[in-house]
Amino acid sequence: VADAFTLEPIAEIRWGDPALRIRDAWQEGTLLHAKVTYRLSDFQRARRRAWQSTAIPVSTGSGEASLFTQPGLEGKRASLEQAAREAIRNYLRPIHANKPREIVGEVVLWSEPQVAIKSGAYLTAAQVKLQVREVRSYSLF
Repeated sequence: VADAFTLEPIAEIRWGDPALRIRDAWQEGTLLHAKVTYRLSDFQRARRRAWQSTAIPVSTGSGEASLFTQPGLEGKRASLEQAAREAIRNYLRPIHANKPREIVGEVVLWSEPQVAIKSGAYLTAAQVKLQVREVRSYSLF
């Protein structure tokens, strides 16, 4: 059975958002480093506090996307989506022995994803918090 994964953003920080600032940037050899800050608004802080419960599990995953077939933002996003997908799998694999037909829930990036370029690919490591609403198994006939 082919896999399908749909990740629909509920909220995201867009480039140009006045609360997003680059504090510092520097180059070390072939690496470019940047320190970025983002000031959460009141409703964003409230949303983040709601996710801070220790009852909501944390999981990590990594993803990869070709720099050549998906350049720029498209490749970075694909790599991040793959990291989120792997984090969900890593969390559910010990709980559900068999691959489910469908999983419904929400995930939130819990810490800054680490993105690097290596061997022609974007590599992303991400930590997420997840709330699984429903796990549907395949029907038996």
